[in-house]
Amino acid sequence: MRGLTATSNARCMILRGAMLRGAMLRGLLLCALATLAACSGEPDRRAAPKHGPYGEGVAAASMGGIVGFATDAQREAFERGKAISLHRFGPAEGLGPGFNVTFCAACHEKPTIGGSAGLYRSFFIAGERLEDGTFLPADSVGSDGGVIRLYDVRHDMPARPYVPSGVNHVVQRNAIPFFGVGLLSEIPDEEILRRADPDDRDGDGISGRANYASGKLGRFGRKAQAPSIEGFIRGPLFNHQGLTTDPLTPEHRAALPMKTPDQQQAA
Repeated sequence: MRGLTATSNARCMILRGAMLRGAMLRGLLLCALATLAACSGEPDRRAAPKHGPYGEGVAAASMGGIVGFATDAQREAFERGKAISLHRFGPAEGLGPGFNVTFCAACHEKPTIGGSAGLYRSFFIAGERLEDGTFLPADSVGSDGGVIRLYDVRHDMPARPYVPSGVNHVVQRNAIPFFGVGLLSEIPDEEILRRADPDDRDGDGISGRANYASGKLGRFGRKAQAPSIEGFIRGPLFNHQGLTTDPLTPEHRAALPMKTPDQQQAA
């Protein structure tokens, strides 16, 4: 039987303690903000920015559902994707060796499939900041962009992987929902770029900056680090489940029931 090492246990406890302390700190900060907002005698005089008209018929009938104008091919693809997100992968299908969960919906379940998750499903990204300022993402059962993997399927290794030595930075993250990513993928690049506001000129408190990855405009992920839905999905599959996937071929991309802005322009 594989046992937990004392070092691994201690580091896991540190991570969990950090998670709980982070939740408590956020609660205290929210209370402080609420108190300040209630006691402040100076109203916020900034005018709310005007937005354009809301799209008609864009929303799905229910949260997490498919849009009403979807074609039959898109509905079929939606159901296939939903089934895959609920499928629990095992080692024989490529799970591991390091992993955090066995299926996508484990972290995308609230308030329904495709959403986020409770605090207990939060994960950690770690690394080492060197004296010269260089940041090295931690390796956790292999290179995974700094994501700490909590389990190892191999029988000759500790069930709980070590937190790499030298780690001096740890941050907690919660899974982000992927509602509406299909609509996001169809927005032309110029529509995103013309709304960039890096210096907050409109005074709404948001300094929006465009991000690029591999020369393409990013639009998915916490930092818009993924320019395509494919990259948005393949990254977490590997980081959290250890599943290695091949990039889609041009033929596969052409067969998708929805087109990216590049494909729309080419057509």
